[in-house]
Amino acid sequence: MLVEAANDETDDSPLLIWLNGGPGCSSLLGMFMENGPWVVDDGETDFKLNPHAWNKRVNVLYLEGPVGVGYSWAFDWKAKKFNDVIVAGDFFSSLQSFYKKFPYLADNPLWISGESYGGIYVPYFAWKIHEFNTNAVITKETPVPLKGILVGNPATHWDYDTYNSYWPFAYMHNLMDTDTYQTLAEDECK
Repeated sequence: MLVEAANDETDDSPLLIWLNGGPGCSSLLGMFMENGPWVVDDGETDFKLNPHAWNKRVNVLYLEGPVGVGYSWAFDWKAKKFNDVIVAGDFFSSLQSFYKKFPYLADNPLWISGESYGGIYVPYFAWKIHEFNTNAVITKETPVPLKGILVGNPATHWDYDTYNSYWPFAYMHNLMDTDTYQTLAEDECK
């Protein structure tokens, strides 16, 4: 879903892609609960204007992924296999289709953002764009104007993001006593 920049009558505002994490969380959650123009607060049923909406300054494209999340779909579910590289390819295909439908945004600076598992999606997607741009020199295609990436509370590497980081974090913030911390540290070394 595209939410155009509210401040731009010249159509030159950057395009920011938002990817919720999960994997399996709809990016519409970000749109309606976090950074979209309207929000629905927990426990409420009415929309209200978001005073911190990101589209005040940029065009925001909310992409669903991997296929099957939210309103995304595939022609053949049984043939659809997932990994982060495939999902990045799907995101890139979606971006190419988007630019065909909205060519006036194709030259605008592009930012890719996300949260949670978006810490995996975002760099893979940026890598796919970089790969395309590198080949665009040879194929004479127009490169994608990727300017950068943004991630919030990102997953990055399971060895560091999960249990191995939880207990040191808890200890360093006085949420765990020293005996428990030492027991966990000893278990880690076994």
